[in-house]
Amino acid sequence: MHFWGFGFGLVGIIYLGFWGLVIYTLISVARWANQSRRNAEAYYKTASVGKIVDESNAAAAIELLREQERIANSRRRQQYKAGAFVNIAVGLALMFFLLSLPSQGAHHAFLVGLIPFLIGVSLLALSGLSASGRA
Repeated sequence: MHFWGFGFGLVGIIYLGFWGLVIYTLISVARWANQSRRNAEAYYKTASVGKIVDESNAAAAIELLREQERIANSRRRQQYKAGAFVNIAVGLALMFFLLSLPSQGAHHAFLVGLIPFLIGVSLLALSGLSASGRA
């Protein structure tokens, strides 16, 4: 029996449903673990800042918070750059692939590769602007 005009039957539907459930469960557990880690980091960060304030002065605690913010910004810029280079590479590869296809009337199809390429360029510009403090 075929469903919705596709060539797979009830067994195929059950198979797809099973793997959809597995993937959904995996994503849910990963998100839960990540949120748990973030909560623990926030708790320990608050506890360490509280100890610094109790043991010394508030200036040391403020300096610690600024250093942590600087490290987080640096990590964010690195992630933007990595995403930018991946998008640029995907865009270029897509353009070269679409140019190599033999086609009759769709000789401008390679321009689709400009979409990820330009997204990568904008991410690279964003990482540069955030490094200079303008973003």
